[in-house]
Amino acid sequence: MKEQDLLDLGFKRNDVTAEESGAPNDFYYYDIDLGSNGSISLISPSDDEVENGNWHVEVFEDAKVMFTDKDDLKVFIDIINKNTLRDDSI
Repeated sequence: MKEQDLLDLGFKRNDVTAEESGAPNDFYYYDIDLGSNGSISLISPSDDEVENGNWHVEVFEDAKVMFTDKDDLKVFIDIINKNTLRDDSI
């Protein structure tokens, strides 16, 4: 996936300064929270960990669930959004 794919899917860019993180350089990553209370979080690696411009996304705190294909990720997000009950439907 490319960085633009994450933006197209609604991911938010998070900028972190070196001062904030204690890392030697500033960096950024992308994330998105899904579900009615944001209980399903997807997160990318930081920009300095991306190889050859190929981004991926993991389920937060479970690196074994990884999306590398934009179409697969879009299907996952669409399924979660489609099946998330709205407050007025309960």
